[in-house]
Amino acid sequence: MPESNIENYSSKAKELLNLKIITKEEYDERIKDYTDYTNSEGKYARKH
Repeated sequence: MPESNIENYSSKAKELLNLKIITKEEYDERIKDYTDYTNSEGKYARKH
């Protein structure tokens, strides 16, 4: 997965955090989930 996709995802999550749409905890979870997702070749490591 290209690094730019991770950058785009992180930026979007950070934007939501700044707008108070998501909490810091949700932001951290999203980044962790996305990292887990990319590390596991397209399969979420955690259930939603």
